[in-house]
Amino acid sequence: MNTFQIKDLLRRYQNGEVSQAEKDLVERWYAHLENREDLQWVEGEKEELKRGVELFLLQQINQEQPTTRNNRIGRIKHWRVAASIILVLGAATCYWAFFSKNKTPSKQVYYAAKTDIEAPQSNHAIITLANGKQVLLDSVGTGQIASQVNVRIIKNSLGTIVYEAQNEADIKTVSENVLSNPKGSKVVFITLSDGTKVWLNAGSSLTYPAIFAGNERRVAINGEAYFEIAKDVNKPFFVSKGNVDIKVLGTSFNVNAYEDETTMNVTLLEGAVHVSKGSAGVLLKPGQQALVGDGIDKVFNNVNLNEVMAWKNGRFSFAGVDIGVIMRQLARWYDLDVVYNNNVTEKFYLNIDRNTSLINVIKILEATGGAHFNLNEKKVTVTP
Repeated sequence: MNTFQIKDLLRRYQNGEVSQAEKDLVERWYAHLENREDLQWVEGEKEELKRGVELFLLQQINQEQPTTRNNRIGRIKHWRVAASIILVLGAATCYWAFFSKNKTPSKQVYYAAKTDIEAPQSNHAIITLANGKQVLLDSVGTGQIASQVNVRIIKNSLGTIVYEAQNEADIKTVSENVLSNPKGSKVVFITLSDGTKVWLNAGSSLTYPAIFAGNERRVAINGEAYFEIAKDVNKPFFVSKGNVDIKVLGTSFNVNAYEDETTMNVTLLEGAVHVSKGSAGVLLKPGQQALVGDGIDKVFNNVNLNEVMAWKNGRFSFAGVDIGVIMRQLARWYDLDVVYNNNVTEKFYLNIDRNTSLINVIKILEATGGAHFNLNEKKVTVTP
């Protein structure tokens, strides 16, 4: 196969004009190409081409959905990236060698499922008040949903929970509330009494006072949350998880502190935060991420903020991660139990809307990586 034929095949692949065997061949070629260390990729090109492949796969899965202008632009963009890789890298010999030696179709998608699971369509979060009373947020209407000393709790027309403080000077006791957002629930958005905004991911909980008293503001997180802290130089804000403290004055940051993750990750978007555990501490700058394990294990610079914030922005976004990382997020979002049969060593890429049904997510993972999935009700078995 010469360079012209390769370009033509890739063009037809992007336009959805290939046979199943040709499609399999292109996808096998890409999996082979991205692992070649002798090819010098321009920054971002490999990821762009990977996303182009995934976009095509998702469109093939959902053929009944009309193609939007943005999707058409995306296909053009990804084709240009693919073409530029061919021309800039001058890797025609590599392509020819691969295509000439691999004329048989690659594996088919072998996922098995007795049912499908749709993405969460509602919010099942619960507020537990200081007196033990529970408020189920998806079963209450808009307006005032509860009240405590010096504070009103309101659910507005957008579904946001807002704490409205009254007569802060008269505070004598602090009422502690807990917002719990279970697995299989949409992200919940709450505004605390000081104006701080918090987005809480599925499978997470936030413990906080109904109204902040004293000379500091303090909340506790279990799971994942994104914070936009209201500025108050006289009253610093603390987010804690066990013996880990995050101290801020006014800033935006993400905390991933799920119990089933090996480390707690703190990622700063704006401002500054100080992360401490025991005697270890670090001051983060925007774009940095601290991994907290036994101490402050590591600090990463220039992290991919789009990937970190994908959950809040309604997407799954992974670039070369272990299947366990992906399945833990899927388990929280779709409320699943995950079982592994043998170790899956493949690295996976995924960038799709979180409203996608589980079966379609599985199809993309199977077509672009080295794992098989068996879905039986809410149990997923993963095998190499």
